[in-house]
Amino acid sequence: MAAKLRHDLGLDKPVMVQYFVWLGRVFRGDLGKSIYSEDPVSTLLLEKAKTTVPLALGSMIVGVLIAIPVGVLAAIYRNSFFDHISRILAMIGACMPIFWLGLILIILFAVKVQIFPPGGTMAEYGLRAIVLPCFAIGFFNAAFITRMTRASMLEILSEDYIRTARAKGVGMPGVYLKHALRNAMLPVITVVGLQLGQTLGGAVLTETVFNLPGIGRLLILSVGRRDYPVIQGCILVVASAFVFSNLLVDFLYSRLDPRVKL
Repeated sequence: MAAKLRHDLGLDKPVMVQYFVWLGRVFRGDLGKSIYSEDPVSTLLLEKAKTTVPLALGSMIVGVLIAIPVGVLAAIYRNSFFDHISRILAMIGACMPIFWLGLILIILFAVKVQIFPPGGTMAEYGLRAIVLPCFAIGFFNAAFITRMTRASMLEILSEDYIRTARAKGVGMPGVYLKHALRNAMLPVITVVGLQLGQTLGGAVLTETVFNLPGIGRLLILSVGRRDYPVIQGCILVVASAFVFSNLLVDFLYSRLDPRVKL
């Protein structure tokens, strides 16, 4: 029985042969079957992506909406009280473990106030199921984006063309939004792209704390079960997510900076 199972799974072949056989199937869209459930790996990944993709996009929207305005204002009012508070909050967000923040959010808004569910699927609770996870990841992402936005804005505001725009009588909103922010966004987009790829690859801790059936939780369960076809599929999704996010960043570069097209 064991020998037959090894033959059916191709485990009786050399490792390199197994890899190239698997790679050939990948290009045909066949990632194999789960050893644990015998379901197609592609079907499992598509099912889990219905949770991970909205979670990743929602958390990035939350992070960007918080970070960019705070980073811009912190750079404009440098060394002010607002700047000091924003830097302290950014440091706390960068150092705070996501699982700890997730537990605090569950206690406050799912147990005490009972506004959002403590966990579950989107099929059961709808978008309410990912509100707290999105905020947990978004606050963590906002910490890095805020620091990058502030640093990039401070560098741009010291450039000669900013002083020239002010000397020509351009209004301060035009200087900050049209001239400074657009040029300061290039390094910020790089950070956003990397964090988007990381979240699309699976927010393991967040999905575990909130019991979300996403790709990250599937990967952890598959490692414990030694379900190698599913592990390979999850790793492929993680790598593809980083490639996709980097391509998206390159595309946005050309939109924000015409010099990139040259």
